Amino acid sequence: MKSMRQSTLETVGLGSVLEVFQNGRMPVGIGELVDKVFGPAGNRGSLLISGGNGIVGSGKAMQFGSRLASFDVPIVTLDLPDAPDGIGKQYGGLKRSFGAEASTDIMSNIIRFNYGGGSLPEGVSRYNPKFVLEAIPEILPLKRSHYDLMRESFPGVEIRSVTSGFPARELGVGVLHPSFPHEINKIWEVVEDTPSDITKLLHAMGLIPVTVGDHWSFILDVLFCGITLAATRYHEATNMPYW
Repeated sequence: MKSMRQSTLETVGLGSVLEVFQNGRMPVGIGELVDKVFGPAGNRGSLLISGGNGIVGSGKAMQFGSRLASFDVPIVTLDLPDAPDGIGKQYGGLKRSFGAEASTDIMSNIIRFNYGGGSLPEGVSRYNPKFVLEAIPEILPLKRSHYDLMRESFPGVEIRSVTSGFPARELGVGVLHPSFPHEINKIWEVVEDTPSDITKLLHAMGLIPVTVGDHWSFILDVLFCGITLAATRYHEATNMPYW
């Protein structure tokens, strides 16, 4: 049977939908992939989100934090000292979704650090980052120097950028570009040479990784900006509500 495109399972290296039904189970469980990405229970590493107080970083801290809390994976965030408290603003929405007790547990698993950009606080190493999700401003030299700092501090660490514009070949790391709104939207555009355990983990957590080509800017932003531009132009030309 031929199709225009592979299924999401196939593109992220998890087999086919038919095999799920033949085997009576999903190809891999979230626990197995957590072990592969963060290490075994009792010796877990952490997820480090650079720019955790930003719009993307704080939303993804909630999205990952709510899914990884039961696996004892710490969520470590790194921000400049004057960054607004984006994480604290998320608590209300988290509480509406999970209730006060579960939300407090999720938030208590988020460890926040400040730094000046040139070196890391000593305390970060205690949490043994295994996966860095970079969500800092879209300045290419800044991103590259940040990756150098992470590699020097944590040899072998996996790094992904949430960039909405730079290709992976310019960054020197893979891309995980999430769709807005970041707290709840499950779609991620993925740029990497071969399917990684991180991408498989996204799928196992109920998120939707979509493999795309390594080009400047990404289709999610093209669609979002294009639709927004068309709506505002229509509003100006006809005086109709832009929605």
